[in-house]
Amino acid sequence: MRVWEHRFKSRQSVPVFEKINSSIEIDKYLYNEEIEASIAYACALNKAGVLTNHE
Repeated sequence: MRVWEHRFKSRQSVPVFEKINSSIEIDKYLYNEEIEASIAYACALNKAGVLTNHE
């Protein structure tokens, strides 16, 4: 079952998105690294003046 399955009953699935989403079993092992990478990127954007400390 897909998370959004009940919300969008009338919509058909798109094969390319099904393929992308099929990697979730592998992706769940990488979430810590993804979060760390996002934080590092946000810090770099802050240092460059693109993001404020609040953002």
